[in-house]
Amino acid sequence: MLKFAWHSLKREDALTAYANTLLRVHEKHPESNQEELSFLLEAIQTQDLHTEDDFQHAILQTDLLAANGHNEEAYAGYLKLLDDPRAKMPASYHHLHFQIGKTAEKIGMIDIALASLQEAMLVNPDDLETRHIWLRPIWKRISMMRLSIPLAPLCRLRRAMSIISFGSALS
Repeated sequence: MLKFAWHSLKREDALTAYANTLLRVHEKHPESNQEELSFLLEAIQTQDLHTEDDFQHAILQTDLLAANGHNEEAYAGYLKLLDDPRAKMPASYHHLHFQIGKTAEKIGMIDIALASLQEAMLVNPDDLETRHIWLRPIWKRISMMRLSIPLAPLCRLRRAMSIISFGSALS
């Protein structure tokens, strides 16, 4: 319905509502609506929107970049948006840090993802989605630590165990 409203009216508020709805659907089902999201990103980038709140428009455009897989650009955009004084409002601050954490994780910056998601949890500790997303980089960090354990002592232990078991079989 919002898609129809935007296509027929070509108004900024219809475009914003449609984009926000698609982004919420994308959060729950990341593989759906990819074509529509890329089309909306193009539309928002090519249109010169004169909204009352350019800050919210910039957040929406950066969210669309992230949803379309342009993680490096989105990460840089979120960092730039943090410098805006309007980013200090709790809802905006939480949203920006949450998105920075998600995009940093996708880029491979695990430590930055953890720090940013922790910052988002400080602002809104009751947000379960933030807590859930926060666990992903923790598990990545733990698995990276397990992979970095030197394997040489383990190999020596296995060889020693095989020699002991082989020696006891000869006796």
